[in-house]
Amino acid sequence: MNNKMGDQSNGNSVRKDLPLEGSVSTWSALWSIISSNQTSKECLFTRSRTRTIYEFWQRAYAKDLLNLIEKRTYNEFLELGAGRGTTSMYLNEAGYKQITLVDLSEEAKNLAYKNFKKFQLSYKDFVLADVRMTPFPDESFDCIYNIGLLEHFEKPEDVLREAFRLLRKKGLIFMPVFPDIWSLNSFLLRLIFNPLSYIKKLILTEDPSNEFMIRTRLTRSTYEEICKKSGFRTVDCLYYNPFPKIVRDGWYENFIVLNFYKLIYQLRNLRSQKLHFQTNSFFGSAYVLIAIK
Repeated sequence: MNNKMGDQSNGNSVRKDLPLEGSVSTWSALWSIISSNQTSKECLFTRSRTRTIYEFWQRAYAKDLLNLIEKRTYNEFLELGAGRGTTSMYLNEAGYKQITLVDLSEEAKNLAYKNFKKFQLSYKDFVLADVRMTPFPDESFDCIYNIGLLEHFEKPEDVLREAFRLLRKKGLIFMPVFPDIWSLNSFLLRLIFNPLSYIKKLILTEDPSNEFMIRTRLTRSTYEEICKKSGFRTVDCLYYNPFPKIVRDGWYENFIVLNFYKLIYQLRNLRSQKLHFQTNSFFGSAYVLIAIK
């Protein structure tokens, strides 16, 4: 990651050597690897304590969404770009029944089915479709959400316009976004917990952690502007997730870094607020886009 989080536009928003957005083959390969290897990333839903940073993040995102919709009379839910379906599993666990999932990958659909079955949870339907062109009628859903979808689109306008079309009046979207950015907080945490990573960056010519799909550098203001142009009447794109990934997967992350994060999270929860992962520009490693039709 090579640009500081902020609201300044960057003309070169993605690496041009990566696959085009909406690539079925890219995402199918990813979900196939995750499923076949039976790794800890296969299912990120848990009823017990969170054991990995991925489980910690996913539970916190779901809790924030549940807090937002707690007093709203929403019935129909759509996870747009569902992947393994973790957020929908938490919603179903909380009592929401009318949940539809959409993804373009058959492998993701199979993995979600496996995860739901494992925990005896259920969803209404899983539809294979491009998130920019779904087969549903206008105003079919009360709430549309996803975790980490929009950053994989250089031009997310089509995704957000489709979400607007599918939402009923007063419906809400909740979309954490993880663009190619970094915060001062993540720099300092890496310096404390993983200083060797900076030495490795100087030695290695290529970053082995680079992903093989688009990850944009679009700004908060850009996402807000797109939503407003799409027709949303209330729009907020907030700094989000003060708990960045600073070390590679393994015992050190799961026992040292994660426990430190959990302690800070518990202290943050003492404050009365709906979004416990909301933060500011110094701490934010991501954004969260929340808009109402």
